[in-house]
Amino acid sequence: MPEKFGFDLRKSYMSALVCSGQISRQEALKEIAQPPAPIDLLKQDRKYVIKKLGLTNDEFDQIMKAPNKTYKDYPNNESIWRSFNWFVKFARQRIIRVG
Repeated sequence: MPEKFGFDLRKSYMSALVCSGQISRQEALKEIAQPPAPIDLLKQDRKYVIKKLGLTNDEFDQIMKAPNKTYKDYPNNESIWRSFNWFVKFARQRIIRVG
């Protein structure tokens, strides 16, 4: 995820440990400065994912280099839910007035 999407879940995990007093900020920064996993394990994981998805190395590299997509890039029902937005606002106002 750090390579493709640009965020590292260890940051939120380490932040929670710092906030709860379980580790110091310096310890957390030191941990985040390290690679997320040993290089051998990352290579192993890469081979496993490529094999499981039935991709070639080139196809996998293209996916990793491609721009990230969001749900908006695919067919969905967002427009339907947006059309109900007025109703939700209306209902909330009515509930607040009545309650």
